Amino acid sequence: MTVAERTRLVERFAALEVERHQLLGTLAQHGAKQLEQVPGPGQWSAAQVIVHFAVVEEGLLAYLRKKVQYGGHGPVSANAPFRLALLNLALRSPLRFKAPAVVAHAPQVSMTEAQDRWERSRAALYEAFGSLPDEALGHGLIKHPTAGRFTPRQGLSFISAHIGHHKRQLARILRKAK
Repeated sequence: MTVAERTRLVERFAALEVERHQLLGTLAQHGAKQLEQVPGPGQWSAAQVIVHFAVVEEGLLAYLRKKVQYGGHGPVSANAPFRLALLNLALRSPLRFKAPAVVAHAPQVSMTEAQDRWERSRAALYEAFGSLPDEALGHGLIKHPTAGRFTPRQGLSFISAHIGHHKRQLARILRKAK
């Protein structure tokens, strides 16, 4: 890959960080009790949604580290942009989806703990992306449980769509938690 691809990755990551800080800023307008309140049986609190973001990013990071350490990675398939477009379209739709089992558990924690965990997972992801050799930037180092392998930059696109998907859920949670 080229310097341009690394630049695009860094720019996409910076945009994702802006999204994260804006979301956390919006949530900071609510009290801890409201953010930690579970609205009903089988539902998540706002803090649990934030933990879910961290769990997802930790899973992406674990797969990336495994592939970098043990090898077995290569360029993504030609249909990866199509699969990513479908995944992102589904996440941007009003449809609700059950989280894949691997990321379906979000422990009940304080909002402070949730934010700290997300901060740590995001920082580790940034560090891992920054240390990738240029030739690996186009490789399938990010894996979605149902949509398959993506490049790191495609993975960031998924993360953004995933957060957007949950923003609607967060709005519903906060309306109920008043």
